Amino acid sequence: SIYLPNGNPLGTEKFPYKLAWMERLRRHAAGLLAHEEPLVLAGDYAGALAGYEAAVERKIAVYGPEHPQVEPSQYGRAKMLSLLGRYREAADVMLQTLPIVEKVSGERSAPMSFTLSMLGSIHLDLGDYAQAEAFYRRGLDVDRAMAGAEPSSAVASGLNSLAAVLDERGDVDAAEALFLESLAMRRTINPAGHASIAAPLQNLARQALDSGRLAPAATYCAEALTIRTAALGEAHPQTRASRLLCASIDARAGRIEAATAAIDAVRDALAEVPEPPKPQRLALLQAQATLAEAQGDDEARLQLRREALALVESLHADGHPRRARAQLALAEAEAAAGDLDSARARLAEATPLLRAGLHPSSPALAQLSALSTRLAPPHAGSAP
Repeated sequence: SIYLPNGNPLGTEKFPYKLAWMERLRRHAAGLLAHEEPLVLAGDYAGALAGYEAAVERKIAVYGPEHPQVEPSQYGRAKMLSLLGRYREAADVMLQTLPIVEKVSGERSAPMSFTLSMLGSIHLDLGDYAQAEAFYRRGLDVDRAMAGAEPSSAVASGLNSLAAVLDERGDVDAAEALFLESLAMRRTINPAGHASIAAPLQNLARQALDSGRLAPAATYCAEALTIRTAALGEAHPQTRASRLLCASIDARAGRIEAATAAIDAVRDALAEVPEPPKPQRLALLQAQATLAEAQGDDEARLQLRREALALVESLHADGHPRRARAQLALAEAEAAAGDLDSARARLAEATPLLRAGLHPSSPALAQLSALSTRLAPPHAGSAP
């Protein structure tokens, strides 16, 4: 699914779109597409997709394929395809739209930046980190060209998006520098406590947690959670994402009671939702597994990691590095539970994808190396 401000896989906060342009597009298309918004809110992505496709067809018939009125409907169509897991089709829609946007709106324009950002997010969901990074870099270049020397919300968003791609690949130092640049720019532009400030804070917290730096992780996450609770409310998906991340940090730091209370609160809230989005369910499972590991509950950890892998597999196709990461996490749980044969088999499947897709400095590769060493069979002829 595309990373949207209202809820997405590993975090809502990773790849926010240019919100001002999104609102402009929404208003631009409101006349024909007003009926689709309730469908999206209700999770009827297939119904919304049918509406967007009908709107595209009508608009092309009335205005022609290159009219600006067509763009918002194509964006909505691509978004719904992504939310349905049809990432390649979403990419095709946006790749067909890109030259039209460049011709109609110009290479240095908000529509061009928005289109490139969508293509970056879609290719990330396809597991094509190189293409995702390339599209995000192009979008950031457009944002910088439009902003000039002035601080810009669009540039700050582009920095955060590019950093998140680099972070997922494991290029930790480069990602951290961009997250910090985005954070500094957002603090300059916005008043204290503005919701947008929380996104790079959340990403810095997750990055610090992944590399075992618990003190800075807790500091970043606490501020992100405070901002989101005040600005967005307790029930907002971004607030819940921050609460779960802070709980995972607490669990790793041994603050078991605080972690348990936070995770249980999110679990109870999601239980009241008829069909919670998969990304939110996944975030909950991951936090619960981290807590189970901290408590030494190997059986609970194993079951939670199995459920998490099943969800990841339902979101991403074979070959996606996120599936390999989930396999690595499950292999660690299997090893902890004493099922070494299963752990070895799972690790053998995940290793080629992780080594091919991740930066040499990735914390995930360090985890992989440590687990591989632990699971290596004893040398022939060695003492038992």
